[in-house]
Amino acid sequence: MDVLTKIACARIQLKTAIRLYAERNNMASITHINCMKPIFLIILVLLSAVSCNSTNKHRKPNFRSIEITYGNGWTGGQTVYIDSAGVIIKCKYHIKLEIDSAICCQDTLSSSQMDSLISTIEKLQTAKIDSIYDGRCEDCGGFIIKIITMQNTISSMIIGANEFHNQLADFAHYVTDIKIKPNKIDSIYIFETTKYLLLLTQSSSYTLFSRVHIFGAL
Repeated sequence: MDVLTKIACARIQLKTAIRLYAERNNMASITHINCMKPIFLIILVLLSAVSCNSTNKHRKPNFRSIEITYGNGWTGGQTVYIDSAGVIIKCKYHIKLEIDSAICCQDTLSSSQMDSLISTIEKLQTAKIDSIYDGRCEDCGGFIIKIITMQNTISSMIIGANEFHNQLADFAHYVTDIKIKPNKIDSIYIFETTKYLLLLTQSSSYTLFSRVHIFGAL
C-alpha cells in the first residue's frame, strides 16, 4: 500500500468518525473536531505505515542455493533447486540406462515459504549432518542433498528415505513436496546432484552408498 492510498483510507476513516460523532452530539462540537482533523490524519497515516512496514519485513536469506534430488530406486526421480531469491526450479526425470525424458517448471516461493526454509537451515547449521543408509532396504529410493549456506556447504545422502524422520530427512521431504505452478520452461536442467539418479537406478542402494563415499563424490 503506497502513501497516497494510506492517506485516502485515513481520510475516509476520519470522515466516518466525524459523521458518527456529529450525529450523536450537537453541531457546535463539529468545529472543534474539524480543528483536530490534521492531527487525526497524521496519526492514522503513521499507524498505517508502521503496520505495513512490519508486515512486509522479511528475513534475509541465509543460503545461496538448495539442491535436493530424489530417486525412487527404479526409473523415476526429480531435482528441486532453490536460489536465495526464492526462485524454484523443479525437474522430473524418467530414467532407463540414462535420462530418457525430463520436464522442468519454474516458480517463485512465497515469503512464508522462504521464512520456513531460513528457519530450518539455521537449525541444520548446528546439527550433526551425516549420510544414512538403511541396510534392510535393497532397492529403496533416497535423497541426495546439497545446501550451500553463507558459511558452509551441507552435503548428505539418505538411502531408504521413507524410513528416516530426522531433521534433514524431514527438510528434504518438505522441499521435494513443495507445490509450484506448472510454468514449464524450455530448458532441461541437469544439476550437480541429478547425476546420482543414474547411479541410484543402475545400482543397488548399498553399491551407490559405497561408491559415493569411497570416491568422495559429495
